[in-house]
Amino acid sequence: MEDRQDPARNVYWAVIQVAAACIHYRDQNLVGAQGMNNKAKEKFRRCRDQKIITDLRPRLNWDELESLSFAIPETESKLEDFKKIFEFRFTDYK
Repeated sequence: MEDRQDPARNVYWAVIQVAAACIHYRDQNLVGAQGMNNKAKEKFRRCRDQKIITDLRPRLNWDELESLSFAIPETESKLEDFKKIFEFRFTDYK
């Protein structure tokens, strides 16, 4: 994350923004949850468009996380739309 020119930052950034969306969901703040998830979607798109691959992505169940994020409508979402992504857990790895 220290190298601002490293496109892999987008992977970390997406995960952090999904986590922030989940905190807003937990606090029943729909506007905050929707806003953070929409920002995370931007990072997922950037990773896809720029073909950003890191060692971290397979460990994160990246495809599942991305799919859950994109399943939430960008506008007119409801709190219950965030339930699946809130319940998402990373696979244990060694």
